[in-house]
Amino acid sequence: MKFDIKQLGLDLKLTRASRKTQLRKAAREMELPHATIFRLENNKQLDIHVATLVKVCKWVNTDPDVYFHNKVVRKSAKSKTLQKL
Repeated sequence: MKFDIKQLGLDLKLTRASRKTQLRKAAREMELPHATIFRLENNKQLDIHVATLVKVCKWVNTDPDVYFHNKVVRKSAKSKTLQKL
């Protein structure tokens, strides 16, 4: 599974803009450091803790599962020939 942190940052930024909420006020509402919110919005955050993800998704009103994508596993030629047999 791949996590789309850029989409999370974009959704956070758009939600904050639509609510006309300043960065520090949004951070207080989410009970997170304002630096974390800034890094998420500007794609500077390389990884994210589960607790942070839950708080941000709750504030944005989305399901955390939206940001996880399954990778498509390609079958090799060998497995195709085995399926024919």
